[in-house]
Amino acid sequence: MYDLSYVKKRRRKKIASLVSLFTAVGITSLIIISFLGRTVGTFSVKLKNSDVSLTLSKNLSFDEKTSYLYVDDVGRLRETTYSNLPDDDFLDNEENPTKNPKAMLGDGSYSFIKYTFYISNTGDTIARYNLSINITDSQESQDGNHRLLDDTLRIMVYENDPYDVGAENPHKKRVFANDTDYWNYFIDESGEKRKTKQEFISLVPEDRIEDVDKGYILAETFVSSSVAARYEVGNFQKNDVMRYTIVVWLEGEDPESKNSEQPPLDASLKLGVSIAAYENV
Repeated sequence: MYDLSYVKKRRRKKIASLVSLFTAVGITSLIIISFLGRTVGTFSVKLKNSDVSLTLSKNLSFDEKTSYLYVDDVGRLRETTYSNLPDDDFLDNEENPTKNPKAMLGDGSYSFIKYTFYISNTGDTIARYNLSINITDSQESQDGNHRLLDDTLRIMVYENDPYDVGAENPHKKRVFANDTDYWNYFIDESGEKRKTKQEFISLVPEDRIEDVDKGYILAETFVSSSVAARYEVGNFQKNDVMRYTIVVWLEGEDPESKNSEQPPLDASLKLGVSIAAYENV
């Protein structure tokens, strides 16, 4: 993996006015992804309510109900690999901040960004909502290699009911990646060797055979060039709560990275989460 410690950072401008709790649109600015950049990327969450009342919070107590959250100046980001990430108990945990020590590298940059937030139905109407993780803008590198950060981007999403204390798996997660231009080979449940253009989450073995014991598992493919993932939640009752943790990193074991001689100069990426809520009918 090449070292992306030269990533420039910039301080996000503070927005002067807060958005009231039940306005049409609330924005949560989470992270910045930029490489040697002329253009800095952002990660944002937008919540739009229609006939229902949903709210966001950074913690389960909902002592600060809001539709506006933001993180200032998260610092520089450089590559890591899936096996270097902390365990689920650490990542999917509101007590551990976005800019946490386990993500910090010796030069002051970060290897991953994580953010945990909660959605609650604060109204009397049963709701449903659609949550999409969007790629709102992607600028290719300006070094002649035409690299896109999408090619090595990994997005891991935890979606859990925090009150389901008896859940067999309290950290249900999915990992999403862009598909590839080459064939990956894996063994299906029947033992047959098959090929796919789905991306591996991390390191691809030399024979490109999926080896679950070593973590060589396939990621889910982005929905489209502009939508990385989509969730649909229905029958969201009054006082129901859902916890989401989004972890973003750039996979250094991805062939797009390993076969590259230098970082993607001036490439940038903007990500956004949009949540549209409706009455459950």
